[in-house]
This record gives sequence, structure tokens and C-alpha cells, in this order.
Amino acid sequence: MLEKFPEDITIPRIFPEIKKLDYLKGKKMSKLINTAQLATEKALNKYGVFNCKIIFPSLNEYTVGQFFYFYEVQTAFAGELYNINAFDQPGVEEGKKNLKEMLQ
Repeated sequence: MLEKFPEDITIPRIFPEIKKLDYLKGKKMSKLINTAQLATEKALNKYGVFNCKIIFPSLNEYTVGQFFYFYEVQTAFAGELYNINAFDQPGVEEGKKNLKEMLQ
């Protein structure tokens, strides 16, 4: 969810022949994006599916960096909980070696 959009677009009525899309006409893109997130959250909660809402106060380098860092730390903790070395990536390293061989 994004609290402050850097730019907002009003959704036009591009396809008047498709009546099922009329409910979107005149709505802000920010409203559509955040309401879609809330609708998905509501559906998941209804069926008892665990979910997590990430709220970005604004979209910039700092908040995206925080988001990446959050998942990096989460991956490290999950690795420890599951007794997996999250920092050992043999498949990634082998892929790099394969790429180098294939491009030479």
C-alpha cells in the first residue's frame, strides 16, 4: 500500500462498449491500487490465509531500500529457523559459471 503517490492519474472511459469497466471511470489510480490491496486482504482474511500488509509512506529510493532490507533480514531469520544457510547459494554460483562458459 502506498500512502502518498508521486503522481495520480484519473482513469478515463477508454472502452465505453465494455460496460463492466464503467465502475472504474473517473476513479484515481491510487484509489484503485490501494483498494485492490484491501480487497485482496479481505478475501485472504475471510479464508484464514495469513498475509502481511506493507505500507510505503512514499515511493522513493529510501523506502524501497528499507523494503529490500526488510526482506533480506527476513530471509536470514527464516534460514536460521529452518536450519538453512541463507547465504550459501550454490545454484546461483553454478549458474554464473555456466553463463560464463556459455558466453565464451
